[in-house]
Amino acid sequence: MRDPPTRQSSVEAWVLMSLIYKDLDDFDYRNALMLAERLYAIDDNTEDYRFLYAKCLHLLNDYDGSYAVLKGSQSIVCRHLFARSCLDLGNRQVGSFSDRQAYWSEGVKALHGALELYNQQCSSDHHWSDGNLYT
Repeated sequence: MRDPPTRQSSVEAWVLMSLIYKDLDDFDYRNALMLAERLYAIDDNTEDYRFLYAKCLHLLNDYDGSYAVLKGSQSIVCRHLFARSCLDLGNRQVGSFSDRQAYWSEGVKALHGALELYNQQCSSDHHWSDGNLYT
């Protein structure tokens, strides 16, 4: 069992996330991956850390790694990236057609799951043009 996060690990995680986003902005994916691995090692159950680690893997065309990290994730962004990884794995030219089709099917299911999560989280009683601003 893990120790609860400390203030020091929270600060370290925040700094690591900032550096990772900076490296992603600078297209330094290898350095971002190294930092994301460290962040993921702090807590592999946090969806934000998992997403950043998988995004770095995906940007480096490591779709198998991204797939493995994101399998079973529950956030919308993680499911979306998981679906993209599945579709990219299915588009690779290795493996039989049934294997490729299985990846594609899993990717489509993940997209549907992300859409369902999005619809659950969005308020159905929100209307964008409730008031007339010009009267």
